Amino acid sequence: NLALKSSASTALAIPTEPPDSLKLADSAVSTLAAKVKLLVIKGPAELTIADKLLVQLAQGKKQLTEIKDYLVKPLKQHVKQLEQLVRPAMERAEEADTLLRGKVLAFRREDEAKRASEQARLEKEVVKAQKMGKHEEALDLATQAVQLDEARAVGPGTQVRHPWTFEVTDLGKVPHEYFSLDDKKVRAAIRAGARNILGLRIYEDEQLAV
Repeated sequence: NLALKSSASTALAIPTEPPDSLKLADSAVSTLAAKVKLLVIKGPAELTIADKLLVQLAQGKKQLTEIKDYLVKPLKQHVKQLEQLVRPAMERAEEADTLLRGKVLAFRREDEAKRASEQARLEKEVVKAQKMGKHEEALDLATQAVQLDEARAVGPGTQVRHPWTFEVTDLGKVPHEYFSLDDKKVRAAIRAGARNILGLRIYEDEQLAV
């Protein structure tokens, strides 16, 4: 593990107490939340009160968002700078890792091909020796074949896995259950004016806008 020591130039002060602006905004929102809990809408008068509360809540949320952005902005900038600092080394490490894995796997494929070829030759020699009655020689050749199968090329610090994966050969033949609807594209199309899309019911929802 690498021990990282923060210098004065990279240290970032994180407030332990909420600033006064956040305290005031929180107090205002708490007051509004209490009024909302007590409000029972029975007619136009209460509906007017609800409308005013919605406006005030929208203003409160906007103010809280502005405070959050103000507090988080320095942290985001700090994180971005640190990521940029590490990125070149990480890219070199990833590139080297990919290159080395490719070399190891290429060697393994070549070694596997040679091993399979030699194993097939030994198996033929076993059959030949058995037919000629050379049982000790056949046993020795069979032992070599087994040892060859066990001696697969792999480094002491690595393990070879064989996970199942896939590649698309004919998208039209893939069953529908493996497809997912692109929600963003559908909503963008509806905003652009689409009202008829096969397989979808497009309707007007009811929402309050402040």
